[in-house]
Amino acid sequence: MPSPAPAVPYTAFVHLDAIGFATLLVLWLLYGTLSGRWSVLALAEGADGRLSSSKFQFVVWTIVILWSYAVVYAARLFYAHDVAAISDLSPGLLMLMGLSITTTVAAKGITTSYVSTGRIKKTMTKASRFSDLVNDDQGYPDLSKMQLMAWTLVAIGVYLVTLHVQLLHLVHWRQMGATVAELQQKHLLALPDIDGSLMVLMGLSQGGYIGKKLTTTTVPRLTRLTPVSGTPPLTVKIEGANFGDAAAAGLVTVNGVEAVADAWTDTAIEVTLPATDAAGNPWKAGRSIRIGLVAGGQDAGNTLPFLVG
Repeated sequence: MPSPAPAVPYTAFVHLDAIGFATLLVLWLLYGTLSGRWSVLALAEGADGRLSSSKFQFVVWTIVILWSYAVVYAARLFYAHDVAAISDLSPGLLMLMGLSITTTVAAKGITTSYVSTGRIKKTMTKASRFSDLVNDDQGYPDLSKMQLMAWTLVAIGVYLVTLHVQLLHLVHWRQMGATVAELQQKHLLALPDIDGSLMVLMGLSQGGYIGKKLTTTTVPRLTRLTPVSGTPPLTVKIEGANFGDAAAAGLVTVNGVEAVADAWTDTAIEVTLPATDAAGNPWKAGRSIRIGLVAGGQDAGNTLPFLVG
């Protein structure tokens, strides 16, 4: 294919883009009418109501390929008078769609298995947010999700640019009097292929995403202590996530010594700080006490400080 692209005005094939968008509009109307849901993002939501990164990349790629197919088919019809379906799909494109759906199915299977065995806990959310695509269930940034989204968006951008450059060449060569056979020989009447290096990068990012899923478990997190100072004995409230629903499945530690919890939920625990330390001595004013947690056999990994007043 010649490079750089010939100087053909974009308006020469803007009607092809319009046909692609019209096709998506018709499909969206059918989807909304049949399902009763008009938000396309609903297709990318998980069972917990959050946007799923694996589903989102699959939905976006599906939309892009549908639009591209409609545009290229319209180009074949207008410039080559060929009404036959596009059959010469590139191996890279087929591999991309296979990889995309495999990631989605694998991620769903892993999550379903973890939820059913109690390894992770999923809670319903009221509304999905785009931040779900790059954050974990507790709202913390997830590097594997970020990488998956980044390479997906980069690959889609490159693919769309490649398609429009192909359309530029198609219009140019048709204006130069090229025959249909010549257009086919130049691969101007088929869907463009996916760049090999992008396929590798997307494959690595999707593999990293699935690998992270396979090793994920619900780790308890401590975020806030109320109050943060005072004179024991007194009750403090520990807030965070993934504590579990029963005190029997975990324990609170005060400077490494187990303390009895007065109340326990998945996001909050109330515990009474003892009047003395492990040696039986009263806490000295100004001393910092570290509050820790073990839940479901896992250490929270962080402690919260309480200052003795």
